[in-house]
Amino acid sequence: MNQWQNKNTGILLLIISLLIAPALFVNLGLIPLSADEATRGIVALEMQYSGNLITPTINGEFYFNKPPLYNWILLGLFKLSGSQSDFMVKLPAVISLLLLVLSIFIFVKKYSDRNVALFSAIAFLTCGRILFYDSMLGLIDLTYSWLLLLNLMLIYHFLTKEKYLGLFIVSYFLTAITFLMKGLPAMAFQGLTIIAAFIFFRKASKLISFQHLTGIMVFLIIAGSYYYLLWQQNPDTEYFSTMLHESTKRTFVEYGWLKTFFHLFTFPAEQLFHLAPWSILFIFFFRRAFYKYIKENKLLFFLSIVFLVNIPIYWISVETYPRYLFMLYPIPLIICIHYYFSLGRDDLFKNIFDKTILILSIL
Repeated sequence: MNQWQNKNTGILLLIISLLIAPALFVNLGLIPLSADEATRGIVALEMQYSGNLITPTINGEFYFNKPPLYNWILLGLFKLSGSQSDFMVKLPAVISLLLLVLSIFIFVKKYSDRNVALFSAIAFLTCGRILFYDSMLGLIDLTYSWLLLLNLMLIYHFLTKEKYLGLFIVSYFLTAITFLMKGLPAMAFQGLTIIAAFIFFRKASKLISFQHLTGIMVFLIIAGSYYYLLWQQNPDTEYFSTMLHESTKRTFVEYGWLKTFFHLFTFPAEQLFHLAPWSILFIFFFRRAFYKYIKENKLLFFLSIVFLVNIPIYWISVETYPRYLFMLYPIPLIICIHYYFSLGRDDLFKNIFDKTILILSIL
């Protein structure tokens, strides 16, 4: 039975590998840039024209809404390829998507099962929001989310090995990188995840240690070095107040309590829509045994805790776009698929899912 499953999993993996390139790359640059895509591209272009990599601008005016690391990536691609086309602006997002999917597969395979890993990766790649929308857009969020998810995976890995110095150095290095992409949200994710992870592993005392201090110093050196250079060029510019405004403008601070209240009810339904068709897996949430299964599995319980401590930030933010949640989307998919593969052939919920997904596939 296991040989049959492994053979079929291998065949499926081969088919996906053959189809993924045309699905993601053919006509990638055909759709014109829009909204934030153009913003990322023009900031990188102005860096190339001015030769100033420290101070981001649009039409010569300061642009401090986002730190410039993603623009540096685009600029590097422009110079390597000799092209400033729409395709090149969109390319980093597609590469990041592939790295994100590969990271899901490798991580889940290491701590679970090959079939669970493969289908978890496929589910994220083929959910509606990714396949039909963000895989075609040159936005920062897939790159940012890949690094955040990678950080989460490495935190779990190092904690299971009890390698705390390596954990803090690597984790805060990745936090510095993501901070230089999107600013304060990266720090919020790091803080909540680190605290939750160490409490979960009953190692809270390590949060007050020289290892943790070393990690924080790594973050301050990397992020601080950039802002020191920026301050030298623009000592009177309010880039920190701009960053703070960017991080709070989508919350009740901007929209008030009434819209925030209604958003609490519309948010879950919207995420189910974007995760379709794989959100059908969430029927398992209506089964008591599902929660017992999570609690008894160390990996799934850990992922659940991290998800629960991070999701409220986005749940209470009225103007939360689905792309802000890409680092969290894989978590419920991994949990549900892990549970799915534990069920017998005659399980009612499993059969409901199988038949529903088959009908949708035919349609």
